Amino acid sequence: MKVLISGGAGYVGSSIANFLIKKGFKVWVVDNLTNGSQKFLIKKIKFFKSDINSEILNKNVLKKNKFDLVIHCAALVNNDESIKYPKLYYLNNYKKAKKFIKNCIDAHCKNFIISSTAAIYGYRNNKCNENGKLDPQTPYAKSKFKLETFIKKQKINYAILRYFNVTGVDQTFKSGFNIKNKNSLFVSLCRACFQKNLFLINGKAHPTYDKTPVRDFIYIEDLVKIHYLIGKLIKKKEKETFREIINCGYGKGISVLDIVKSFQKYSKSKLNYSYTKSRKKDISYSVSSNKKLLKLINFKPTQNNIKKMIITSLKWYFKQIKIN
Repeated sequence: MKVLISGGAGYVGSSIANFLIKKGFKVWVVDNLTNGSQKFLIKKIKFFKSDINSEILNKNVLKKNKFDLVIHCAALVNNDESIKYPKLYYLNNYKKAKKFIKNCIDAHCKNFIISSTAAIYGYRNNKCNENGKLDPQTPYAKSKFKLETFIKKQKINYAILRYFNVTGVDQTFKSGFNIKNKNSLFVSLCRACFQKNLFLINGKAHPTYDKTPVRDFIYIEDLVKIHYLIGKLIKKKEKETFREIINCGYGKGISVLDIVKSFQKYSKSKLNYSYTKSRKKDISYSVSSNKKLLKLINFKPTQNNIKKMIITSLKWYFKQIKIN
């Protein structure tokens, strides 16, 4: 199978690209390297540095190749940043993505996996269901919601994957998260462990079991396998109509405070933490209903292990500090 991955040099995209190469797929990656690195990619991957809406990309890659599957991962993903720069997120996550998808369709691509986010559910006090009400709060969430709406109107086969909180690092340690990401809980905790600075938990009055936000964390290796299995399923059913929206999570919530305590335990270092006020439009509870995922591809999570998520994150962070 020949696959094109947009944003394929980033955290999630590079992990998918490397896995698919090992499975015998032919993989192309397009990325402008704003948040990614070509060093994360196995050499067999064909890399094209470009914005996704570039006419050069359209002319030199899309129109010269017939891709069996397009995996669209390219996006800006910082909720806090999106509040400061809403127009930037609308441009990158919706307008440029819309043009990229249109160019792919014009080049006769008909099978797509689209990265979306659990943030579009907004404020919920129960598990998020794919058919439930959507209430995107931030410009980031709204940009993803608009792209989902656009995708649904196209005559293509698609799987829109709503990621919950992706964590950990592929155990080959070839690729991983951006250690400069200030919006990531795990990155911030890694930084606090190594720099011995005070870690601040946003809010202690949330309607959750310990008054701190609760999240559904999914290990990167399981998320990658979901893309692989969904990709094969779409290709198998390409002559039919395949249009699905799928939550990607374990269906189990863990509080920020419990994650902090787990970092203390597995890093074997004293982690100082305190509380600050809740962030603007912060979601208290975000946990997936993953019944559709489990049924559709008979998915059996193998890495639902907070210890592994934390230890691989700490190792990756330390490795990147030494390199830089």
